[in-house]
Amino acid sequence: MLKFKANAFSKLFFENISQFLQFSFATKNFLNLTTRNEFSRYYSSSINNFDKYTSKNYEEQTIEVTEIIQKNESLKILDVGTGCGTEAIWFALNKARVTSIDVKTKRLKVALARKNFLEDKFSLKLDLEFLNSDFFEFHKNYDSELFDVIWLEQAYHHIEPREKLIPALRDLLKDNGYLIFSEANGLNPFLQIRLFIYRAIGFKSIFKGYKTVDTWINSRGDVQLYGIERITRKSTLKKSLRKNNFAIKSEKFFRVLPNKTYLRLFNFLEKLPSSFFPFLFSRYNIVCKKLG
Repeated sequence: MLKFKANAFSKLFFENISQFLQFSFATKNFLNLTTRNEFSRYYSSSINNFDKYTSKNYEEQTIEVTEIIQKNESLKILDVGTGCGTEAIWFALNKARVTSIDVKTKRLKVALARKNFLEDKFSLKLDLEFLNSDFFEFHKNYDSELFDVIWLEQAYHHIEPREKLIPALRDLLKDNGYLIFSEANGLNPFLQIRLFIYRAIGFKSIFKGYKTVDTWINSRGDVQLYGIERITRKSTLKKSLRKNNFAIKSEKFFRVLPNKTYLRLFNFLEKLPSSFFPFLFSRYNIVCKKLG
């Protein structure tokens, strides 16, 4: 049974983000058919397999950003590449002021439907805005208060041109603000092979397996650059962050195994030291701070 706790403003909070996502799985039928199908497709690897291992890794992915939010009142957060909105809604449930952007309208419709459902069910008013926008378009047009935290979860490897991204993120961040990445590990050879096959088959050409940057037509009919799972190494991202005057506050590798129950016999691999076996881990987080 899911547990909740109320804060001083009578808003209901889940004890952790995994409980919130588990609740979302359990209540997906309250969404309409279109948004429910998109939500189920987006979470296809875990929706029927959200065991303790999956839950632990999902919490591990968001633990640093959650701790920052919970220690500070009313932080202003930018969520880049929000997908179906899980992290954005979780941040707002923790009293953050959240702006979330994504280029895919189907996913944003799911995120908005989930927000509306929670607000109706628990009599909440979340300070949360979803925008259908390319990051660089958002950066160009944004003229409001700078952000305390910018969060990118599996988004860095999609945004192009990459060399302009971190300077643009810096523009949107307050001095001493946090920039937090949760990314796929470019050192992992198994992940690289899987993504090579995905590009080759999914994009109808073996040459796409080598091609990591392409163009696509966005929801407004505009042509834009897009990274095709252009994952990178943690060390490479850190180098770029330092070049742009960010201080690395914390970093880690996590998650070895995919969300497959038949692989749980190999859970012992999760305890291997990442300092010796960084290539085994599929994810990493970097938390950095903007220097003045």
